[in-house]
Amino acid sequence: MKNINLYPICWKDFRSLKNSYRGDVYIWDIDQTYLQTLFFTFWDIVKIPFERAIDKRAHFGMPEILRGLRRGNGPKYASTPLYFISASPNFLRPVLEQKMLLDGVEQDGVILKDFYRLFFQFRPSAFFYQLDYKLAALMNLRLHHPLANESLFGDNVEHDALAYSLYSRFIAEEYNSSHWEKKFKKYRLRKEMVFWLLSLREKLPEKRGGVEAIYIYQSQKKQIEEIEKGPHQFFAFSHPLQLACILHHKKKLDWETLHQLILLLVKKQDYVKKIKSIFKDMRVQKHLSAVQIKTYENRVFKSLKNNYNRKE
Repeated sequence: MKNINLYPICWKDFRSLKNSYRGDVYIWDIDQTYLQTLFFTFWDIVKIPFERAIDKRAHFGMPEILRGLRRGNGPKYASTPLYFISASPNFLRPVLEQKMLLDGVEQDGVILKDFYRLFFQFRPSAFFYQLDYKLAALMNLRLHHPLANESLFGDNVEHDALAYSLYSRFIAEEYNSSHWEKKFKKYRLRKEMVFWLLSLREKLPEKRGGVEAIYIYQSQKKQIEEIEKGPHQFFAFSHPLQLACILHHKKKLDWETLHQLILLLVKKQDYVKKIKSIFKDMRVQKHLSAVQIKTYENRVFKSLKNNYNRKE
């Protein structure tokens, strides 16, 4: 178990990547991205420590997508590196890891917030402010695969879009410390945190990997907060089938994963209407071109028809 000194985070790492690794690395948030965690009322928060792994519910289709990303799009099992970063307290680690085991989700490490150290450091605001924590966790993880291409997955509930986009710019752009002091001050980061992040960036090679894409799940009906423009692609999606289509188009997922999501959708009421609504929203979001979206829509309904004919 690794405890990072300046910011109290705990990291349990199950895999050591070579510094020369240049492939994909997937980094996922947990609450409201992978799991349906409720923390909007006092009683929601009180219940969380008492939940068992079997009590926790994954968002529709997310375990299938996680397994598909791990598997890869090729003929052989890729075992693509997959990490989780969550602001959940470290004492929830056994429950979260057991839930992943129940869902068949292989992962290489989970970074969680060390609430005990925060308490003894008497920093109550840090329990609820996640931006500096996410930046610290992402930078420490980046040091272990400096040349890799990261894909970051989060939601629109807790600063994920801002944290990911800010991090993407931070590792890609060589501005001086005064620039980043002003930039981070805007987002209420402590001065010592800024210098620490800069010191971590200095440890990275000059030619390093970056953030390929950011995927934000709009699991709540609210606007995505301010984001920083950078070298990354940005995708906001409102349904996991949209995410699966994008990832398949980018050759990150195989069709089998999409087919699994389609079969799950069939179990829903008014699934034809739901699927049409999903693709209609994709056209509004302009995730892909109109022709590409129509191709996926046709292929999904063809897959549904073939599955129905097999049952007959």
